[in-house]
Amino acid sequence: MKKYIDNLKLISNPDLVLDQLLNRDNKNFKHLIFFNTHSYIETLKNSSFMRSVLKSKHIFVDGIGVYFSSLIFYKKKTKPLRITGYDFFEKLLEKINNNPHQIKLFFIGGEISNLENLKKKISEKYKNIHSENIAILSPPFGSKFKFDDHKIVQNINEFNPDIVFVGLGAPKQEKWVKINSRNLNCVNFLSIGAAFNFFTGLEKRAPMVFRKYGFEWLFRLILNPKKIFKRVFISGGIFIFLIISSYLFKKNFYNLKKIKVNIRLIRDYINFEWDKGYILSALNLASLSFLYKGDIKVSKNLFFWGDGIFHKIMIQKSKKIAGRQLIELIKQPKNIRKLHVIGNLTGKTKKFLSRKFSDLELKNSNLPYGDIKTIISDLPSVDENELIFLTLPTPKQEQVAFYYHTINNNLKIVCIGGGLAIAAGDEKEVPKLFDYLGLEWLWRLRYETKRRLKRLVLSATYMVKYILYGKYFKKIIVNFYK
Repeated sequence: MKKYIDNLKLISNPDLVLDQLLNRDNKNFKHLIFFNTHSYIETLKNSSFMRSVLKSKHIFVDGIGVYFSSLIFYKKKTKPLRITGYDFFEKLLEKINNNPHQIKLFFIGGEISNLENLKKKISEKYKNIHSENIAILSPPFGSKFKFDDHKIVQNINEFNPDIVFVGLGAPKQEKWVKINSRNLNCVNFLSIGAAFNFFTGLEKRAPMVFRKYGFEWLFRLILNPKKIFKRVFISGGIFIFLIISSYLFKKNFYNLKKIKVNIRLIRDYINFEWDKGYILSALNLASLSFLYKGDIKVSKNLFFWGDGIFHKIMIQKSKKIAGRQLIELIKQPKNIRKLHVIGNLTGKTKKFLSRKFSDLELKNSNLPYGDIKTIISDLPSVDENELIFLTLPTPKQEQVAFYYHTINNNLKIVCIGGGLAIAAGDEKEVPKLFDYLGLEWLWRLRYETKRRLKRLVLSATYMVKYILYGKYFKKIIVNFYK
């Protein structure tokens, strides 16, 4: 954020810009952008919008969030002055009204009824701005809108305005100016947002006390929570996070494009291709949170089975299958000769597996305690004739499986975790009532309470971050496999 804010051409003298706009001898291209918190976040998602903002020599500090961030990060000698788009709009109209020349204005954006009312109210309030010097255009809405609509360009050029006001909303209005400005007989453009609506009274403006202390957003939230909620709590929350990250940890963000993480969830276990290489992992709170964090890497051979109540809430069409139940569904190909358990294996579990997989040679490899680097450095060798069970906690077991598949992607690996201990009876099976209510996690806290509680809190923290803000950066998309 520090580098980004410091690279903006923020305006410290609005009066100078007013004079430039009304000077007909000034043929330099001018695109005035009124920058607020939501605009900032949108630029990080939209590289075209960001380029328009960085290219513009006339960026006004509109929102209180951007104003405070400019006080922290803007290193130029003259600090920017905060002025909202509407305040500048009124100042400009007053200046035009007192100008000896007839200045022609073109307004584009919004419904035609509101634009007609805007034209009427401007000519009534400012006696020297005549209605014949005001043109309006309401472009098509939604999917019918085209950024390169030649008819719009033709209408503007026929009118030959001195100033074009664009009220399409950010980042749409900035993109429209960028695409069309070079084909227009005009050099002055204002991306003015909701100013049209404020002037006509279609939207009520915040009282002066709200505006003075930067709480316009609160007033608009009260009046129109459905429309403003996302801007305030999502864009605002992300903005605060970025300020803290930049100020305390020196991190700069120039891109917040949403990353799509596509994962595959098995629905048909009978027809699953058991004879090909795979990594099977449970889709639950832990795996979802570590997918968001990036600790679990997605590969072409990674598949999930539905496990845990949290997965069931998120994906209602999925069937919940516990790890102990998955063991019953696994079909071993003919070439499998060994069952290799990597991780802890008790005597009771060993007997269970010997009965369950009586035709396979049972092999066990213990692993050292430590971080993933320590574990990987001491991994046993494996081959394609083995069915591999990993009994590590998530995400370590998925990371080990991924490492093995970088060596040989034909390996058949099941990240079974603690499900094996329950199936074997080392841990008591979850009572049906707990299972029905989705409280198996609470039941399992009876064993290794400290470790599991720590992991539960960590997983829940990551998932809360994902639900509140993370899904706007990274979207986890679940696709059913067969």
